[in-house]
Amino acid sequence: MPGPWRSLDLASGAHVASGHRPPRPGCNPATLAYVSQHGVLAGVNRMSRTTRLIWSLIIGTVAVGAINVAAAAEATSAAIGPNQSFIGQVNGTHPKATIKVVCPGPVRPPPFAQSGHPLADQTLGVAPAPSTTAHTGFTGSRVKSITATFVLPVDAPTVPVTFTHYGSQPIPTSLLLPCSGSAPVVFSPQPTSKTARSASVTVTYENVAVTDQVARTAACQGTIDLSHLAFSPRSVTAGETSTAHLTALNCTGTSQQAEVTWLGRFTANGTGIPAGCPAIDPLAQGISFGAHGSAQGHVGYTVPSSCRATGLEVTARITGQGGTVLASRMTVLKITG
Repeated sequence: MPGPWRSLDLASGAHVASGHRPPRPGCNPATLAYVSQHGVLAGVNRMSRTTRLIWSLIIGTVAVGAINVAAAAEATSAAIGPNQSFIGQVNGTHPKATIKVVCPGPVRPPPFAQSGHPLADQTLGVAPAPSTTAHTGFTGSRVKSITATFVLPVDAPTVPVTFTHYGSQPIPTSLLLPCSGSAPVVFSPQPTSKTARSASVTVTYENVAVTDQVARTAACQGTIDLSHLAFSPRSVTAGETSTAHLTALNCTGTSQQAEVTWLGRFTANGTGIPAGCPAIDPLAQGISFGAHGSAQGHVGYTVPSSCRATGLEVTARITGQGGTVLASRMTVLKITG
C-alpha cells in the first residue's frame, strides 16, 4: 500500500442563485435528523367473546412488535457516551465494505490513479456493539463524539465526519475518492483518552464507470449520453446549498471537446418567479471526453433565505461544435419549509 497516508479533504464550491459567484465556502459538518413515529390502534366495542380474544392476541402481538421497534430505534439514535464499545460501518457493513465511485477517463494504476466522486445513497455509520464483537472500538472515559476519517495515499487536510449519536450519515458526493484500491476509514473517539480505541473499516473502491462501461456503451445514444444528473442533498430549506452532479459518456471512439451549460429556475405553484427568488444566470463549463470515456461536472446552488420556491429545476445541456446540442437532462431540487 503506497504512502505516506493522509486524510482526505472535502471539495466544496457554490454558485449563488442570482448568478454571482461568491467566495468558495468552507465545508459544513454533516448533520443528522431523527424522526419519531407513533401509531394508534382502534378497537370495536361490540364483539363476541371469541372476536375479543382474537383481537386481544393481535393487538398484543402488534404492541410487542412496536415496543421492539421503538427499542431498536432508541438504541440506534442513542447519544455516544463514555466507556462504550462500538463499530464503524460503511454502507451498513464492517469490517470490510465497498464504495462505488464514478471516475472519468482510462484507468491508471497507483500511484497515478485518478479520483472521482462517490455515487449517492452511500453511508458512514457508528453503531453500539458488544465488547465480544470483532473489530470494535472503545469510546474511553472522555468521549464527546466519534469522527470518521477517510485515510488515503494523498497529501490532503483532514475533514472528518462527526457523530454525536449512533446512526448513519450520507457520504458526501462532493468527496474525491480513489477509483481503485483499498484503504481504511477510521472511526476515532474524540477527545481521546488512555482507554479509548479506534475502529476501522477497510474500504475497496469500485469504479462503476469501468464496471458498467461495456453495458453503458452498448446502450449509448448518439454522440454523448448524459447518463446521470442529480442533486446532493436532494432536499434543502431556504438558506441552504445543494450541488447538482452530472456524469456523461462519450458514445464514440473519438475524443470530444464540448461545453455543458447549466440552466436553473426556481418554481412554485403558479407561473413566474416565486416571491423572494432571483432569476438564475446560465453557467457554462468546458468538458472533455476520451474515446468511449466518461466525464463529470458539478455546480452548487444556494437558495436565498427570502425565497418562497418549492423547487429548483436545473437542466444540464451539453453542446458540441457550432452549438449543436449533444445531450440534455433535467433534475429537480426539493425546497421545504
